[in-house]
Amino acid sequence: MSKYEPQELKHMDESKRRIKQNVLQHFEKPEKKPKFNWTVGFVTVILLGLSVFFTITMLTGQYTQTGLTPGKEMPTPKPPVNEPVPLVKDEGSEFPEVIEKENRFYVNGITIGMSQEEVQAILGDAFELTEPPEDAWREDFDMQYGNIKVSIYMDKVAFIVINDVNQPHFDALFESYHGERYIGWTDSRKQHIAVRLFYIPETAHELVANVEENKGLTVRLDVTHGDFYTDIETAGIERVQDE
Repeated sequence: MSKYEPQELKHMDESKRRIKQNVLQHFEKPEKKPKFNWTVGFVTVILLGLSVFFTITMLTGQYTQTGLTPGKEMPTPKPPVNEPVPLVKDEGSEFPEVIEKENRFYVNGITIGMSQEEVQAILGDAFELTEPPEDAWREDFDMQYGNIKVSIYMDKVAFIVINDVNQPHFDALFESYHGERYIGWTDSRKQHIAVRLFYIPETAHELVANVEENKGLTVRLDVTHGDFYTDIETAGIERVQDE
């Protein structure tokens, strides 16, 4: 019967055979499907990269603004540039105010012959009362104002001693003084100064400056006891002549 089948039927049988064969091959060797959509994955990777880049940029900007380096501690904040910087004053190195009035020397407003009450009225009550050494002369007790010692004898100021005086300021004072001033040397070659002093003959006031060990430049305001001119000549102290 088959040899008498029409040509169209033969073609349909052939087509069915090929279809069955393709179906069988499909189930026996199925094609591998992609695990994910490549387009969606590619877009996801791009978005993730942009997010990471944005985060790093923000952090870097913060470190730049604060002056920090990742992993380092926060630096101590500095004061603004226009903030005044407090001046640092060296310990000691004080320079008293020295003036001459009515043929008398005054140191920080006080002078020889004042009473204890007058000293306190000028310098205040912040002083330490100390006993003089056993071999002291003309000292009943001392009023210690920091580096200034005011010696009281018979209820009056006998002399004043100031330790650790600022030497450059004293040098300027010595050079500018127009009264009697004297200078003594430690050696005949006059290379090292031993003493410098001012003198007022009318009141026998003398202001003496010399360098003492561990005390720096010491200034003493006192009055002369004895013949001033004979004493300085014996000591080899010379008067400085004004130019």
